[in-house]
Amino acid sequence: MAFPQPNAQRELTNRKILEELQLKKQMLLKQGAVAPLTATSIPLTQPNPVSQLPMCSIPPVSATAGFPQLPEANIVNTSHRAALQHANATSCGFFVSQDSSFEGHLQDLSGFIKPKIEYEQYETPPHIAAVALYTMQTQFEALENQLVLDAGCGPGILGLGAAFLGAGLVTAVDIDEDALDVLRENINDTEISNIDVIKCDFLVCQKHRWENYFDTVLMNPPFGTKNNAGIDMKFLHMGLNFASDSVYSLHKSTTRSHIQKKIKEWGVKGNVIAELRYNLAATYKFHKLQSRDIAVDLWRLKHPHT
Repeated sequence: MAFPQPNAQRELTNRKILEELQLKKQMLLKQGAVAPLTATSIPLTQPNPVSQLPMCSIPPVSATAGFPQLPEANIVNTSHRAALQHANATSCGFFVSQDSSFEGHLQDLSGFIKPKIEYEQYETPPHIAAVALYTMQTQFEALENQLVLDAGCGPGILGLGAAFLGAGLVTAVDIDEDALDVLRENINDTEISNIDVIKCDFLVCQKHRWENYFDTVLMNPPFGTKNNAGIDMKFLHMGLNFASDSVYSLHKSTTRSHIQKKIKEWGVKGNVIAELRYNLAATYKFHKLQSRDIAVDLWRLKHPHT
């Protein structure tokens, strides 16, 4: 599906943002806020059968463990910090409680005003986002002090959630200006200042500038079920181009075997780190049911050299 190219003014604006990103990255590295990647590798296994995967799971969090401290460059107001500390102290076992403060902050974010079917715009449920982000951070330390890309960000629930959990710098990109306007409102409401917003088609944007640039790439890509066949794999492959370490992506569980084949084809490592239940609310006129429960995999993909 062809998307409109950004005009000259937009390209100039995005170029300036990219230059500022490079400066910020250098400053963060100089201040020690972003730890350089090491050659240490984490052994990955093939995806487990569905029956063996935890549903909506995160690793146990000790009630006495300290919540990651955020660098000064990552502005989170006092109420957010207190809420996250409370969530960490009260969330034990293998779940994020529905009333957890972290999930509550994600629930407060605004979503799409008028979703556009041509972009397959569906909101990521706050519980799904909370579980996914907690899993990334607690199992793999993928967010705190890291350079994070939220690809196809929409209103920004994943990128903002990453910032809440201590990301050093978040870059959020989307093709839809209306969605980015909502994201900017969410940024203002949450008083988060370490998120850069860029309007571009993720599948054709500044690859030569961003190749292996980000520590962590997050995405909930279009599933490719409405006139966009294969777009989910295009997003995933582009994310690997931009990541220096890992890509975390949500995909329908029914596509698991297909993604496994793609992983072998691309020569990368990958596995499903959680299976989630995505309650998809009726969003468009052609939806006949008020909601539909969909099994969704949270994938982690890595380059073989990391």
